[in-house]
Amino acid sequence: MNLATTILVLLQGIAVLVALGGVYSQLRLSRQTAQNDIYQSNVATFNQFLGSLANSAEVNSIFMRGRYSPDSLSVEEKERFFMLCAQYYGFHENLYIQYQRHGFSQDLYDGWNLDLQKNLHQDGFLAYWAEQGEEYTASFQRHVMQLASAPLKVNETSAAKIDADIERGGADSTIPSREIGNEPSI
Repeated sequence: MNLATTILVLLQGIAVLVALGGVYSQLRLSRQTAQNDIYQSNVATFNQFLGSLANSAEVNSIFMRGRYSPDSLSVEEKERFFMLCAQYYGFHENLYIQYQRHGFSQDLYDGWNLDLQKNLHQDGFLAYWAEQGEEYTASFQRHVMQLASAPLKVNETSAAKIDADIERGGADSTIPSREIGNEPSI
């Protein structure tokens, strides 16, 4: 093999490596774009749910009362509350599945997961899960059980304090956090 052939083979090898690097970069960019699209779709879905609560004082009242004191709901209101819970848990199950399939990053998932964990400790969500939890995928059921039994870092408040904060229009961010360990399991 002469020097010219060796240089040509070396240049072809470099060209192949550069091309592979370009393909890798395109695939990575494509994956990031897909992850962003998936995440934005989930955010839009949750915003629709929140919009339904914001646009109807009656629906919002059922949802808030159902969360903290489900026994105060009439039979019809309980059915409506359970429909809202089905939307809420369905949203979180979809997030969980998308996250498990690497649809978005751990960082983005953590906030939603904390939202679910906090709500799992409310009487209405506990009642819904006890009655309807088996309707969800087995892996999501296990995930919910793990979240329900894990310590939750929350503000030192009671349901009454949360209700008062909601009526007042916001939560007190100066309350220190603590670990809660003996929460009811689902």
